[in-house]
Amino acid sequence: MSHEILTAKRQSEIAKNTQALMMQMPKRTSLSRKRGRQTPANTVVVSRPTKWGNPFRPGSYAGPVKVVDAAHAVACFRASLLFGGLGVTIEAVRRELRGKNLAWWCAPRSPCHADVLLEEANR
Repeated sequence: MSHEILTAKRQSEIAKNTQALMMQMPKRTSLSRKRGRQTPANTVVVSRPTKWGNPFRPGSYAGPVKVVDAAHAVACFRASLLFGGLGVTIEAVRRELRGKNLAWWCAPRSPCHADVLLEEANR
């Protein structure tokens, strides 16, 4: 009986710790032009005019290849980041973006290069 109680107590502790860690994990947020809306603390804007922006947009060309949609633009960004084809390096991403939230104009749950940056920064 006491073993079961300790196990349940331990499981509860683990669940609380996991939830706390998940709340601390950096995430992608959407930028907004709504009046009074401010970028949250610990957030870096990664829109196109910044050094973190995705130069690939649907309808543009990635070398000889036409970028067909947002998912393709994100794939081009990932490949260019990983193979040194951008103005920033993986090391810079990890050094400057680790632990930060990232803000961009993409709609929630849509393909976004900020997800690539989050993944690489917090690897």
